[in-house]
Amino acid sequence: MFTYTVQPVPEEDGGPGGDEMKIEADSRDVLRWERAKSGRSLAKLLAEPTLSDNYVLAYLAATRQKIVDCSPQKFEENYLLILGSDPGPVPTNPGR
Repeated sequence: MFTYTVQPVPEEDGGPGGDEMKIEADSRDVLRWERAKSGRSLAKLLAEPTLSDNYVLAYLAATRQKIVDCSPQKFEENYLLILGSDPGPVPTNPGR
């Protein structure tokens, strides 16, 4: 559903270092995100995306795919979401 570009914080800045990654968040990740807090919905995410919501979705997808093994807080501290001028997720299958 969404593709995120994630860049590890460099080792010299206290991060894990490494190469930029593409993380695919699918409907399972969106469902977990929606169920974690009352009032969340895919429609609201698309209409009013927040950086916080994007980090949570990227984290859920990365842990499900075993790309990272850390707490949400460590994910926020050690990984940068590379976003364009639009802070929203990039739909991978907009017609579905």
